[in-house]
Amino acid sequence: MEQNNPSGVTRCRQPVFFLSSLGLAFATILIVTTSACELPPTFGPEYYVSSTNYIADYPLAAPSVSADAKGGTALDTHAAWDWAWRGRTGNSYEYMSMTDAGTVGTTVNASDETTLAADAAVWRVELKNLFSNGNFENTDVAGLAPYVTGAGASSSFSTGGGHSNSLLLVADGDKYISWQMSDLLLDQAEIFDPKPSYYLRLMTWPNVNLPYHVGSQTDFINETTEQLIAVPSLNSIFIADRLIGLEADTLFFVSGTNQPTYIDEVRMIRADIQPILRLLLTPSDTEPGLVPGQYEFSVWIKTDPTDRPFNDSSRISENYAAYQTSLRISQLRWDATNEALESVKGWEQTYAVNEGWQRLVLRMNEFNNMERFDEASNTAVMELAISPTNPSLLDAGAILIAAPSLNFYINGFDE
Repeated sequence: MEQNNPSGVTRCRQPVFFLSSLGLAFATILIVTTSACELPPTFGPEYYVSSTNYIADYPLAAPSVSADAKGGTALDTHAAWDWAWRGRTGNSYEYMSMTDAGTVGTTVNASDETTLAADAAVWRVELKNLFSNGNFENTDVAGLAPYVTGAGASSSFSTGGGHSNSLLLVADGDKYISWQMSDLLLDQAEIFDPKPSYYLRLMTWPNVNLPYHVGSQTDFINETTEQLIAVPSLNSIFIADRLIGLEADTLFFVSGTNQPTYIDEVRMIRADIQPILRLLLTPSDTEPGLVPGQYEFSVWIKTDPTDRPFNDSSRISENYAAYQTSLRISQLRWDATNEALESVKGWEQTYAVNEGWQRLVLRMNEFNNMERFDEASNTAVMELAISPTNPSLLDAGAILIAAPSLNFYINGFDE
């Protein structure tokens, strides 16, 4: 493992402050706080050009093949776009994908006078849905096998729901239908260590007050159930709790629907991974090199025209379009064990995804810069992250991305 600054000498630049007059008292403090640093010359003229893209040398590219912690591809590789979850999932399943989507095609001009070039490379980034046949468009009766019905209950494919075909459940009173999740989750063929957890999202008509339970059949008889939680703004149900132990004989039960209930657009995603595409940077990975101060991270994003949001009334079996996306900047350092990188501070924002190209911009807060760090460090001090979902409400879906940029503002964003 690389050690951060084995010489013990810290290299840092004279910090940048955005105040015009600070007085003698502050000057005294400044002398005390910087005297331990080996200060190089002041900032060169290249740091005053805020239009410089510090990551121009790292165009978007699909990450290497997934590898576990003992695999051939090193974890936390810097100066390359990579998955944050790679090597940390307990298996080799590819939970996200990144595919070449050609070029922009036509120049796009944003309201802030920035431009997306017609020949800019476009990539499709997707957080995969792990639930098999969650849109129920494959109506082969064999697909009903994982939906085990108790006495007096039934499950069947139907066209009476919302989006083309759906799953019709009937389980009045104390009747139940159990879902054999190990047969429905696409990543269950892999060997897990440790065991994973999941989030479940689905749509129902007309009944949204469905009791559910996760456990064995014996547990279901002896334990109380929880109520599904509706999200009216999305006409959907998002179970907030992580579902754990969905392997072997662990089941997901729906009971007491009291009326025929249609289920559609079932999505499941891993709850215990970071679903992000990221770029780790050491101070010398960029040109000019990274220094303390204020940064702006931007990327162009839109939905893939062939995808559809899960709640689009016109969708049938199209891939899911993401309806939210997020950007993050993190300042990194070694943790107390000196074995893993941890975040010192971070900036994150969630955005709605539209059908047309939009430039998303994430800026560090005023007077909340990248803190001083060793500019001679050979380990990552910054993480730039893009996710095709809201980190507070994970869901399956894809976005198109292009032209990421990292810019430095030596005199603040009002320059």
